[in-house]
Amino acid sequence: METPDRLFSLVDPFTRHQIALCTGPDEHGMCPSAHEGQPPCAGLRVVPQRGTPANGLPFTVSGDSSGRCPLAWVAEPMDEPPPERYGVPTEQQAGDE
Repeated sequence: METPDRLFSLVDPFTRHQIALCTGPDEHGMCPSAHEGQPPCAGLRVVPQRGTPANGLPFTVSGDSSGRCPLAWVAEPMDEPPPERYGVPTEQQAGDE
């Protein structure tokens, strides 16, 4: 079995117990474990363990029905503007207003 490059703990925010481990999104930014568009980490704290530039910066995942992995941003380049899918207007959209 191959060791994943990235590893995240999924932690219950109330009990602070680790629920599962996650290796992040597939090559398309989608959650490989999503069930009916809902990632298994919805409502849990995601704690980076290794292989990310955000090691040690946990965050809580809100519910989502898109099937997109909340960790997909970790692999996206930081020198580009956020994609429209995150609700942030692109430069072109901002100029159209």
